[in-house]
Amino acid sequence: MPALFPGLCSICGALQKPLPPLKNIGVVLPEDDLEIVQRVCGVLDVNSFEVRAPGLPSQAEHLRLRAVYLQAALMAHHCVANTHLAVDDNFLITVHASVPISQGQPIFFNYTNPLQGTSERREHLHEGKYFDCTCSRCRDPTELGTYMSSLKCVKCRGKGLVSPVEALKENSPWECNQCGHYYSALVVHSATARGKDLLEDIDKSTSCTSYRNVRTTLLTIK
Repeated sequence: MPALFPGLCSICGALQKPLPPLKNIGVVLPEDDLEIVQRVCGVLDVNSFEVRAPGLPSQAEHLRLRAVYLQAALMAHHCVANTHLAVDDNFLITVHASVPISQGQPIFFNYTNPLQGTSERREHLHEGKYFDCTCSRCRDPTELGTYMSSLKCVKCRGKGLVSPVEALKENSPWECNQCGHYYSALVVHSATARGKDLLEDIDKSTSCTSYRNVRTTLLTIK
């Protein structure tokens, strides 16, 4: 650990928001040691990667670990990354280019789940990585044409898609791209939350009837 400490400190700059003092959770250490532990905890919190322990999938599911790779941790975030990672059973990490990367072009890695919508991704990054993402995907109400966060418009019977007017504003109104009808952020977020709850119910059930009922409900959420 002492040999790794200089490297860990070199990536402390990623912390833009201080973590709650350790003494708030009952940790009592000399002031100098407390500062060191606080810095290391910050690095682990912001810069570590989730890896799975070797073994059968059923076993590995319960053995999720956090690992710090000093060079990989230097990659900047973008919600449309140009790399993806692979970690083998010996915890050796390999960074693969997802698209051709020219010399001098920034190397990006997605710190969050690319299948989540803008609101979820930005919330995860704000709470877990302490920054507010303003990448091209987050700024675009259509998420670069994927419409990942959009809902079908009830007013025009699903002919249009409803997207936020200002993607970076949590309380922005949402507008249909066909009929122009507006929805409040509260209505959209409530419908989205209900849909997520129903999808979680599917995960807890093995019944085909349950699946059909949830599917029918999802198609009629207003």
